[in-house]
Amino acid sequence: MQAIVYPVIVLWCWKSWYLVDAANQEAPKIQKFQFPEKLEVNEKVGVTCMLRAGQPPYVFQWYKNGKELKVAPGTSLQTAELVSVLYIDPVTYTSAGNYTCTVKNAGGIDSYTAYLTVTAPPTWKNEPKDVEIILNEPISITCSADGFPEPKISWIKNGDNSFFERRSESFRNMTLSFRESHTGDKGEYTCYADNGVGEALTKKINIVIHASSLTRVLSNDEQPKIQHLQVPSMLEMGEKMSIPCMIRKGLPPFKFEWYKNSDLLESNKNLEIQDYDDSSKITINPVTEKSPGNYTCIVRNKHGFDSLSTFFNVKAPATWSKEPQDIETIEGESVILQCAADGSPVPRVSWKPLGSTVNQFLDTSSSSNGTLRFKPVSKLQEGSYECIAENDVGSPLRKIISLVVHEPPKIQPFQFPPNLQVGYKASVTCMIMQGGEPFSYQWYKNGKSLKESSYVNIQSNEKLSNLVLDPIENYSTGNYTCVVSSPYGSDNYTTILTVRDGIDGKFSSSVGNGSLVFDPILKDHEGTYSCEADNGVGNPIKKITSIVVHEKPAIQPFQFPMQIKRGDTASITCALMRGSVPVKFHWLKNGKEVGKTTTITVISSSELSNLVIKPVDENSAGNFTCVVKSKDGEDSYTATLGVKAPPSWIEEPKDFEVVEGHPVTFSCIGSGSPLPTVTWKRQGEASDASTVYHTANNGILTLNPTTKDHEGYYECEIENGIGEKLRKKVQLTVYGMKIN
Repeated sequence: MQAIVYPVIVLWCWKSWYLVDAANQEAPKIQKFQFPEKLEVNEKVGVTCMLRAGQPPYVFQWYKNGKELKVAPGTSLQTAELVSVLYIDPVTYTSAGNYTCTVKNAGGIDSYTAYLTVTAPPTWKNEPKDVEIILNEPISITCSADGFPEPKISWIKNGDNSFFERRSESFRNMTLSFRESHTGDKGEYTCYADNGVGEALTKKINIVIHASSLTRVLSNDEQPKIQHLQVPSMLEMGEKMSIPCMIRKGLPPFKFEWYKNSDLLESNKNLEIQDYDDSSKITINPVTEKSPGNYTCIVRNKHGFDSLSTFFNVKAPATWSKEPQDIETIEGESVILQCAADGSPVPRVSWKPLGSTVNQFLDTSSSSNGTLRFKPVSKLQEGSYECIAENDVGSPLRKIISLVVHEPPKIQPFQFPPNLQVGYKASVTCMIMQGGEPFSYQWYKNGKSLKESSYVNIQSNEKLSNLVLDPIENYSTGNYTCVVSSPYGSDNYTTILTVRDGIDGKFSSSVGNGSLVFDPILKDHEGTYSCEADNGVGNPIKKITSIVVHEKPAIQPFQFPMQIKRGDTASITCALMRGSVPVKFHWLKNGKEVGKTTTITVISSSELSNLVIKPVDENSAGNFTCVVKSKDGEDSYTATLGVKAPPSWIEEPKDFEVVEGHPVTFSCIGSGSPLPTVTWKRQGEASDASTVYHTANNGILTLNPTTKDHEGYYECEIENGIGEKLRKKVQLTVYGMKIN
C-alpha cells in the first residue's frame, strides 16, 4: 500500500489505524495519580498513568528520581494503548522516591510525578536481657531496633520517668549504662522502640545487684587483683587481637568470666576464651565490624572479686548508608539532598558545589548528618554537587549528583499601544521570559476563551503566541489575557485594549464647483462615491467613482521589559498597525543587520515579525530596530534592551607573601550590569573589627610600603545590587627585612 498525501501522515500502532494531522494534533494530558500515603516494607503497590486528553499514538516512559526506570526484580511495567501501569512487589526501603510518568505524541509531551513513602514497623536488633551483677560493677545494656523511619529508643525504670534525671553518671539511648552500680539501680527497666509505624516494641528486664559476702573486708593479699589491661584503642578489620586478664595478687583457685557490653561471652567461631590457673585470655580472629565494644574481665575467688574493663574500636573505611541521588524539582520548592555513611571512626560528611553553582551555594544550609537543604531552591542553584564521606581510613567516598531545577513559566509583560482607532490592526505577543518547555497557550477576552475568527488570528509555536486583531472595532475593547502552562507550573498576564472611534463618515461638497476634498486622505475614506449634478432642466447627471487608498506601513510601538537579567528570554514583536500587505521585515542592532546567531531567532509572518533572544547576556544589550517596507513606503521603530547581570569573577585575589618594605598589590576584578563596586576590608581579631579600604574602581588594593602591621586577612566584596555578592578572603604574610 502506497498512499502519502502531505501534510497527512498515516501511522500504524498496536493493531489500530490512526489518521493524524501532525500540525494540529492535541498534546497529551495525564490524569493525576498518587501512591497510598504510607506503605510498609513487603507490601505491594501499583499506580496507573492514564490520559485525560490528547490523541494517540502515545509513547510512555517512567523515571525514578530523574533516571529512566528499568524493569528489574520487584518492579514491572504494563503498557497498553492508552495507559501504563507501574507495579512494585514487594515494596522495600529502596522503593522510596519520586516516580515520573512521561507521555509523548506528535502534538507534544506531558509528565506527572508522585512520591512513594515507605515505612516499616520496629523489629528487634538487640533485644535487652536481664542482668545480674555485683555491687559497684559497671552496667551496660544494649537495646536497639530496625525500622523506617529509624525507631527512637527510650528507657524507664519502674515507671519512674524522673529516675535518670536524679541518677548522675547514667547514659541512656540505645545503651543503658552506669559507670558504677549502686544499690538503688536494681529493679525493673523497660526499653521502648517506636517510630510511629505499627506497634511500638517494649521489653522489660531486671537488674539484680548482689552485695555478696565476697565484699567483706579481707586481706589485700587474699582478694584477687587484675593487672591493667593493655590493648590498642583502634584496630583494623581483619586483624587478630588478644586481651589478657592476668592476676597480680590473690589466692587461687580463680574463676574467670568475660563480658561484652554486659553480655556474657562464650567461645564462638571468631572468639576464643582460654582460661589458665592465674590468667585468662580472649582472642578475636578476625576483627570484624561487630567486634568493637566494652570488654570486662571478672575474676573471683572465695575471698572476693575484681573486675577491669577496656574498650576498643575498629577502623573501618566509609561505606554508603544513604547514597545521594540525582534530584529533579521545581523552583521555589524545598529540596533535601541526603548523604550518609557508616564507618569507624564515624565518617565526616560534607557537600561541595561544582562548577558554576559555587557562588549560589551560600543559599543552602547543611547539617552534621550529611543533609543539604535548599529552602527554597532557585534556578541559580541548578548544577552538580559532590558529597564526600571520609574518616581517614582508606579512600574517601565521593558521589557527584545533579540537581535539575525546572522553572515555572513567567510571561514577559506586553501591552496594546494607546490611541488605536477603529479599522486599525493591533497585536500583542505572549512570550516566556523564564521556564522550561513544553508550553501550551490559551487566550481569553474578559475572562472568556478567545477563539479564532475572521478578525481574530492566533499564531502559536513552541516559543511564543501572537494575538492579531484585524481590523479592530468598537467591540474589540476589553481585557485580553494570555495563560501559559507547562509541566512545571503556569502564569498569566492581562492587558487592556482601548479603541477610539474612526473618522466622521459624513461628507459634503466643498467650494461651489462640486469638488470633494479629503485632507488628509485616510484608509477609512476608501470606497465608492456618487457625484450627481442637477439644474432642473432635463434629467440630472450622475457619476459613480471608486477611491482606493494605499497606506504606508505604520509599526505598532514595542519595547523590552525593564528588568531583564542574564539568562532570561527576551522578545519584541514588530507588527503592522496600518498598511497594506505584502511587506518585508528586517532587523538591525545598533544600526547593523541582525544576522543568524545561536542566541537570536527571528520568526516572521505576513503582518508581523518576532525577534527572540535566548538566553540574554551582557552582549545582548543594545538598540534593536525593526524596518518594514512595502510598495507604498516604509517605517521603522527602535527599542533599547538593557541587561541586568549579577557579579562574576574576572580576576580573583590570591594570598600573598612579601618582605617588609616592599609593595604588594591585590587584584579583585568582577563584571556585571550595572558595573559592580569593589570594597576591601581588613579582618580584625573580633568579628566586628574591620577596616574598610577605599580603592580605585578597578578593584586594585595597593599597600606601599608594607610593614609588619599590614599582616593579616583581607576580604574583597563585589556587588551591584543584582543577585548574590561575591566575596573572597586572602592572607597577607609579611616577613621581616633581612639585616646583614
